[in-house]
Amino acid sequence: MYGTASSGGAGGRATLFKITTNAAFTLLYPFAGGNDGGFPVASLASASNGVLYGTTIGAIGGGTGNGTVFKLTTNGALSTIYSFSGGSDGDDPEAALALGRDGNFYGTTAYGGTSSTGTVCRVTTNGGLASLHSFTGSDGAEPVAGLARGADGNFYGTTFVGA
Repeated sequence: MYGTASSGGAGGRATLFKITTNAAFTLLYPFAGGNDGGFPVASLASASNGVLYGTTIGAIGGGTGNGTVFKLTTNGALSTIYSFSGGSDGDDPEAALALGRDGNFYGTTAYGGTSSTGTVCRVTTNGGLASLHSFTGSDGAEPVAGLARGADGNFYGTTFVGA
């Protein structure tokens, strides 16, 4: 099992870890708060190749301090594959990513977008990001929870602030 600790670690900016059913704990990656980001508050998502993907919130780190998407191998090698700008691409990805049928990941940002009220985005496994929807307030705002893929292949979600 793989997980995130949103605080603690050597730099105090969180860790990624593995724990077995026999309670054997392995620290996989301690965040430094630089380009790697920091404070992953959501669970990790697994791609079909076994690589794990996750997000760090916009409080610290990343290219501009607006959050990141990262990939993590099961031996602890972390790569930041996207740094949010805080503009139309979004800001503060607080939720877990959801794997789509197409092999891409789908997620939300709590802020950013055209009205600064959050986005829905698609992220490829190599870090290409496409903003799919910018919330305007009249259709909700601040989607802080992850998306759920329905049996029909569509994604469903909620916003923290209603219309």
